[in-house]
Amino acid sequence: MEAIFDRIIVLVLIGFGGVLLSRKKLMVSRLIEQTFIAFIILGYSSINYIKEDYPIRIIIMIIVIVSCVCLTKRRYTIYNVYIKDILFLINDILSKIDIRYVNKDNDIILENAKIKLKESIGCVEINFSEIKDKQLYSKIKNEIKSRLNTIDKKIFPFAGMIYSILGIVVTLSIYCVSK
Repeated sequence: MEAIFDRIIVLVLIGFGGVLLSRKKLMVSRLIEQTFIAFIILGYSSINYIKEDYPIRIIIMIIVIVSCVCLTKRRYTIYNVYIKDILFLINDILSKIDIRYVNKDNDIILENAKIKLKESIGCVEINFSEIKDKQLYSKIKNEIKSRLNTIDKKIFPFAGMIYSILGIVVTLSIYCVSK
């Protein structure tokens, strides 16, 4: 069971890293990212400490998933883009659907909500959690997804490199531990 878990983690890490290394612009829910990271951390720690007690493992996993859902609701990471390109894209979308907004620093302030943007190495995190109108939220999110490939700028895919290296490190550590 542990070997299958290890192989799945390695395949996902290296596969996701490979997709990002291709410089493809990708929008991923933070829920998926955080849940995957939590499964890696909890999977390895619970495998070592809770060998046969599966109900405790399941309860811990459920608690982690529920907390991930609460903390990452309506948050997304867009890979291989700059924040200024996403700001321009969202401004264009809001103008086309006739929504009033103001840009302040790296945030977009609507009439009764705020879209928060945060940039890290080659990625932009978008936080839509303050938008209560589900139709507006869905419209903006779907429009961003559909128009991501219109951004022509290519940047070095640091996140893809990190995920790929992490997959290789996990592979090497599994190999060293199994010998």
